[in-house]
Amino acid sequence: MAELRVTSTGTIKLFESDDTSSVTIASPASLGGDRTITLPDANVDLTEVNTMPIANLDIDGGTDIGANIADSDLLIIDDGAGGTNRKTAASRLKTYVGAGAGAFDIANLDIDGGTDIGADIADSDLFIIDDGAGGTNRKTAASRLKTYIGGGTFVEVAQSSISAGSNTAAVEFSNIFSSSYNTYFVRISKIRFVGNTTLQMRFYSDTSTTEYSGAYYDFVTFGYDDGGNREDNPGNGENRFYLTQALDQDQPADGGATGHLYIDNPLANDNFSVTAMGQFGYRNTSDVWSSVQFAGKYSGSSPRYGFKLYGSENVEYADITVYGVAP
Repeated sequence: MAELRVTSTGTIKLFESDDTSSVTIASPASLGGDRTITLPDANVDLTEVNTMPIANLDIDGGTDIGANIADSDLLIIDDGAGGTNRKTAASRLKTYVGAGAGAFDIANLDIDGGTDIGADIADSDLFIIDDGAGGTNRKTAASRLKTYIGGGTFVEVAQSSISAGSNTAAVEFSNIFSSSYNTYFVRISKIRFVGNTTLQMRFYSDTSTTEYSGAYYDFVTFGYDDGGNREDNPGNGENRFYLTQALDQDQPADGGATGHLYIDNPLANDNFSVTAMGQFGYRNTSDVWSSVQFAGKYSGSSPRYGFKLYGSENVEYADITVYGVAP
């Protein structure tokens, strides 16, 4: 029969019936105070006590891994949520979240659930692109789409908006011409002045706003008003382009001019002349709607870096965009 004995050192030993082996219950060298062991109000078979409540697992007190999680690291998982705990490699999480091949499946990307950008797409916005369709994902700025779209693409290089009611001397585009483009397109949504004036233009001789004011501007405007009257204005050896006849300013809704202008070869520093051609619609000072075609050249051989649009009156409103025309 098994016996429970207290030894001279204060430990408790439970001996087998044949007195050959025992189980010793001992305290540490110093308890620092009384301790109590409370047994459950039920039969307990110590051979089956092989689990511990998860609340007793001290995660906060553990040592940090000190490195990124690797595929070979092990996690504990309750297999099937049935109480059977197993180990699993961290690599299995990739498969579970749809990234078994090292990347997330595009089908797992919840675009519908995303927050809308809430604004127009800007050049600096970023897209994700599979570079060369080889599985290597890269970021790309929205501005690159303009180049990709193809030959003859208009790429915005400058824009000027002058609010209605302003009183500005000119609409200036300095240092916008570069070797990236041979041809530029100027979209004049509207330019309006504080008084009646022709629409005029000069080139800049440097990257600032130094004007070419010499007698190198040759041009022709030709058109009609809606009463069949001619609207002509040729110029030879002038010191600026005159793009239109005098514009009417007393009708804010339709006063000023709207049109477009192509500028070709502005940065040439040889004997080639820069040319400019376009069309304009406006209400003239007789309060009659008119339309003209314009063709001009600047015969100086030095490079032109930019230009300004102006008149004998200040600018009251303008919305103008300059595009480089990709080859």
